[in-house]
Amino acid sequence: MTQEPTNETEYIVEESKETFSTWIDRPYIPNELKTQLFKANVLIVPREGFREHSEPVFPTGTEELLNFLRDNMDKGIVPDICSTDQDYREFALHDTWIIIGSFIVTSIVAPIIVDLISEYIKKRWTSKENHTNIKVELTVVEKDGHASRLLYEGSANDFNKSVKPTLKSLADKNVDTQPIVGTQPKKEISR
Repeated sequence: MTQEPTNETEYIVEESKETFSTWIDRPYIPNELKTQLFKANVLIVPREGFREHSEPVFPTGTEELLNFLRDNMDKGIVPDICSTDQDYREFALHDTWIIIGSFIVTSIVAPIIVDLISEYIKKRWTSKENHTNIKVELTVVEKDGHASRLLYEGSANDFNKSVKPTLKSLADKNVDTQPIVGTQPKKEISR
């Protein structure tokens, strides 16, 4: 079932128990990869139990996005992906939404990642940008280990300006741990 995009944006911020360690310690991550993943400050994480897939899967285009992030490592980004090359699997949806991916990031690089994701979207979907609807999940891990999950579904044009103020509020500790929903009209998130 596809969900038709509307002019509404779903934006949720909530406390999360997910961290770098909870993802790196997944049973399908081999020990050799774990050491490498602990060096990252940005992890692209898979979807688990997605539809008929028993193995973890990533949205189509994840490798391209990872390469884009690696090309921008000079900005302090150390990206990696929670998968080996041989275990990497993608899923493609024929939907009106573009799933960018799910990320675990440190609070220090979170604003940079939001800028880079916005830049990536503009480069990849320039001709459709004004009509592109995206889904992004970003878990921001603070130095003290506290994590917040930001779930964004809406216009690619509004992603940066919707998420960046929240990141600042998280850094300033102005967001409590109760789920908050963005100011735009709410709609259900399809998973």
